Amino acid sequence: MENAIWQQANQALEAGDFAAAVVQYERICEQQPHEAQGWYRLGLAHLLLNGPEVAQAAWMNVIDPMNFEAIAQQVANLLSILLPEGDRQLQNRRFGLAERIFRQTVELDESANGAYRGWGLALAQQGFYDTAIDIWTQSIALAPNDQEAYRLRAKTYEHIHEWPQAIAAYQALLTQFPENGNAYHNWGRCLLKQNALEPAIQALQEAHQRLPQKSSLWGDLGWAYFLRGDALPAGASWQAMVALQPQYWQDFAGASRVICDSRGGSRHSWQWPD
Repeated sequence: MENAIWQQANQALEAGDFAAAVVQYERICEQQPHEAQGWYRLGLAHLLLNGPEVAQAAWMNVIDPMNFEAIAQQVANLLSILLPEGDRQLQNRRFGLAERIFRQTVELDESANGAYRGWGLALAQQGFYDTAIDIWTQSIALAPNDQEAYRLRAKTYEHIHEWPQAIAAYQALLTQFPENGNAYHNWGRCLLKQNALEPAIQALQEAHQRLPQKSSLWGDLGWAYFLRGDALPAGASWQAMVALQPQYWQDFAGASRVICDSRGGSRHSWQWPD
């Protein structure tokens, strides 16, 4: 009977029927008042249905804030439930619910680094880009070795076309993680958007040293050479791209119209696809 109640409660929670989950978890807590897992999950269901105040009231039945020896483990046990549920809500594209879980997780433990990443992702998916960037910046301040937070911050600036901020964010990432080839690639692309050709080519070349088989990198490097007027290396880069990904040939066939000769050549106008 006890296992059946647990099964019904968990199934209701997974199905998004939080009101039914609350009823079932309340039954569990009545029957097993000393079982912390029941109170943790009741609080989670309340968090998703009614908000943090009701959730915290449930959790306080088994978390004693005055018991300093036990509270760290109790909070860790609760977070082991909240963080996977936040990830599940993200995967199910319930971004508002994911945001609520990760926000509460950070309130419980401000050093829970995974919660910041999830919180920022939930915010960004709802279009709250500036707030997401602030969250990832907080994560970086708490954990300077959190490479994913650096990446997400930089990619978000790039996504919203704030090129100077994106460039600075990729520079910060590369200062901490200088072997990140994808960061060099994205940094170079952002520099191209600012028409900073020489720094862009240098960044893309650094990326190429680390990711010689990345076809899109060859394409971007070719475009940078092309903009600089170097038709021969541009054509060679595009050929390398097509060799790695033959299906690109149709999309990038315009590159074959670049006419060059041994003295530096000339070129026809060709527009890089969006």
